[in-house]
Amino acid sequence: MRLVSKRLVYNDERFHQLLLTFNPFRVGVLPSFEPTFFEQTGFLMTFLNISMSKDNFYERAQAFMDVNRYEEAGQLLAQAIATEPDEPLYRFQLARVLLQMENYPKAYECCMSAIHLDPEFAGAYFLSSLTLHHLLNFDGELRMAEEAARLDPENETFLVRLGEAQLQSGLIKKAGETADQVMYLDPGSVEAHKLIGDISLKLDNDKKAEKHYREALRHEPDDIALLNDLARAQVGQKKWREAIDTLHHVLCLDPSEKILQDNLYLIIHEWLNQQAVKKRRKTALEELPAPVRLFYLDSKKRRSFFTSTSRLTIIAFWLLVLTLLSLLFSSLVE
Repeated sequence: MRLVSKRLVYNDERFHQLLLTFNPFRVGVLPSFEPTFFEQTGFLMTFLNISMSKDNFYERAQAFMDVNRYEEAGQLLAQAIATEPDEPLYRFQLARVLLQMENYPKAYECCMSAIHLDPEFAGAYFLSSLTLHHLLNFDGELRMAEEAARLDPENETFLVRLGEAQLQSGLIKKAGETADQVMYLDPGSVEAHKLIGDISLKLDNDKKAEKHYREALRHEPDDIALLNDLARAQVGQKKWREAIDTLHHVLCLDPSEKILQDNLYLIIHEWLNQQAVKKRRKTALEELPAPVRLFYLDSKKRRSFFTSTSRLTIIAFWLLVLTLLSLLFSSLVE
């Protein structure tokens, strides 16, 4: 049995975190400026003033984003673009805002505008890769991730994005090589552990997946998508009770998430079916913690006959229905 991933496409939950935490003020990400040009033309002070203005615009927009006021951030950045239409950073930042607002086509347009203004802007390629993922353009997602990593080959964020895009495209071996590269650059990288866990899960190496998910969880213990993936790895190893405990903990963190509810119900139901073979179903159910037992019984009542009944029972039911229909048809013919 394989549980449903918490992620809508490949890594939706983690993409959201990347957008919130990604810092473009790092080597190889921002558009580069050549100081000697300004020194030669006598505009060094002008350059410094513009830089301060850029920082101010960026920080004000970021302040709005930090409190989820994306419309205000977008309006501010639109003004900045009107003032300095050749500045790629504003278009990059506006793409981040639009991505948070789930306006993926417009976000992609902003990314491409930034790239047009500065073809070496690695951060814009990175962001366009995220955007194309949401647009389900996985070939384009991979191309953009490759370009970001080419422009800044030691940037952990870009390499992780490349590994995720490779995994999405089925390039599992390459994704593994990329993850190894991230681990080499930063042996304690949380994102590298997540990526290696994802690759291992894809290869049905559930034991290795669990190891790396646990390592990542040491740093991010309340990551819901990551905990759900840990439960998936535990199920792959038939660690039913551990998986039940893991998902119960996750559901306490986010009680309204239907995917988590479905996964927990499926695990308990499958485990109880296995216990029934040993004639321990009732005893096993009573051994579960009271909140988990009540959750299962309540969920079972809410589900239809077909989702709450074992496969063998459903097969027997349909055989009975077909037999009755056959007898009815025979009597009508006679």
